[in-house]
Amino acid sequence: MDYERFMDWVAEEMRARFPGADISIQEVSKLQGESYTGMAVRLENSDVGVTLDLKPFYEGFESDLAFDDVMDLIEHSVESAIQYLPHYDTNTLADYGQMKETLTIQLVPVAGNEEKLSQIPHKTLEDMALVYRFELENNAQGSSSILLTNDMLTTYNITADQLHADAIEAAVKNHPAKLQNLNDVMREMMGDMSSLLLMEAPSPMWVATVDDGKHGAEVIQYPGFLDQAAERLGGDFYVLPS
Repeated sequence: MDYERFMDWVAEEMRARFPGADISIQEVSKLQGESYTGMAVRLENSDVGVTLDLKPFYEGFESDLAFDDVMDLIEHSVESAIQYLPHYDTNTLADYGQMKETLTIQLVPVAGNEEKLSQIPHKTLEDMALVYRFELENNAQGSSSILLTNDMLTTYNITADQLHADAIEAAVKNHPAKLQNLNDVMREMMGDMSSLLLMEAPSPMWVATVDDGKHGAEVIQYPGFLDQAAERLGGDFYVLPS
């Protein structure tokens, strides 16, 4: 059985397991080479839904995993995703004046993202591109965000320059930058085992990131951050976005 037939098979089975839900097969366009064709599930009377990449389940099915076991795994995955769906008011989403407070930025490679970048507002920085997101939730269960598109700029009636200025302001406010020596980062990561580290002198490498560590490379676009880093490090340095 090929993957397309498998996806149709799964969608038919999930319609029986989630009666009343809107279930379809659709393309999911994402950055970083993570685009896929998957199954979208939107519950009745809900404005948000779940999109599931079925490829791992297909690989399990090809490895002789029983049909019922595969379907049970998919059902459980959908239920788990629904449990942690972000909650937001669609009226708020339509109001840029409110949504701009949730803006954040992300640096991605240009290579491999050319097609997607043609559809979204961005600034090119050497071989990287700065893109913009609305951050809906960021908690222990994970994070969810909406990538700004060219069509959304038209809907909001704003320019790319205004978006950039608002996003930088919100990102600096909501995700303050921090600069730590690599040894200190390692100690934090190791917790109670940090005593095993034999490194006492500061590492020649430093880590620039944000408070929650997500999309930390964005700090190189924060106004004045690189000058502040140079002052703290005592001179010139190389930046290795990661």
